[in-house]
Amino acid sequence: MQLRPLFIGIVIAVAAQAASFGSVASKPSPRVQFVYFQAVISQRTPKARYAMQMRNTGGREIYSITDMVGHTAFRDRGQIKTDLIALQTHRFQQKKVRQLTVELQRYEHFLKSCPVIISGADLKADAKSDYDSTSKIWKVTINIKPEGVEKMNRFTSGHIGCIIAILRDGSIISAPNIWEPIKSSTIQFSGGFLSADDADSFANAVNTDARAQPAPR
Repeated sequence: MQLRPLFIGIVIAVAAQAASFGSVASKPSPRVQFVYFQAVISQRTPKARYAMQMRNTGGREIYSITDMVGHTAFRDRGQIKTDLIALQTHRFQQKKVRQLTVELQRYEHFLKSCPVIISGADLKADAKSDYDSTSKIWKVTINIKPEGVEKMNRFTSGHIGCIIAILRDGSIISAPNIWEPIKSSTIQFSGGFLSADDADSFANAVNTDARAQPAPR
């Protein structure tokens, strides 16, 4: 998948709504973030600590990450929490719960190594979904504030060949490579929303986040 100023092919992964694991914040945590996967192997960072794998399941992108040093693998927050929620109705699953908790801790530890490029404070609260009858796909268009555009342009210009990840509630929505600087104030996600609900849900998350986060100074 490629990340371009006006088009990002993206698939919404099914994720449980969750606050940051093991943290207490005095203000709402951003639901939508663009982060730098600096510790993940990419064209520019071939000797990084983590390797990322993606598989397409039913039209959705599902990610897993392998720690090449610790020789352990883990999934993202949404996948793990979905499994934990499912286990709430089953008895005698303490061992599995412990395994999932450790997996979640590994992912959260990895996430701490990923600098945030832009988040809700940099977005405008006017994201909207739209159906393209010609290509028969759902799209979501978001607009970035001037401060966010400057951050994105500055970062992407200096990190060609690296991986930028789009997170929703800490879960990986998409993690494309950067092939060119992103200078536009408008980004359109398309090609992976499986329904109107998928597209609307993401647009609403962006708008809620943009309203809740304080404006950057």
